Amino acid sequence: LGVSIDDLVRTATPDPRVRRTPRQRDGMTVTPLAREGARVATYRITYEPRPELPPLRTHAGFEWLHVVSGRLRLRVGERDLVLGRSESAQFDTSTPHALSAAGSHPATIISIFDESGERTHTDAPD
Repeated sequence: LGVSIDDLVRTATPDPRVRRTPRQRDGMTVTPLAREGARVATYRITYEPRPELPPLRTHAGFEWLHVVSGRLRLRVGERDLVLGRSESAQFDTSTPHALSAAGSHPATIISIFDESGERTHTDAPD
């Protein structure tokens, strides 16, 4: 028939685009950047300016974030920091933490969160 076995059993390449709906809550817009159920959750988060830092919270996992635009206030444990565009941070989310926009403009970040708490990215030694 002129058809190879590979042509008969080959599956179509899946659509690589992620099509998930952004959601708004607690003064932020969260846009998922990975498929639902992915081992590592990735989000684009925009924090709107607010008068106070939200309450500190904890949960299992490890988070990496990168500031895309604006200024981000990050409180991790006793540290209270302001990160600017192109700055990054990583922390164990079992440490009490809170994030918000710093100043009067929104802050947008890319956030990578590993629910299991394992470091899935290469860490360079300090």
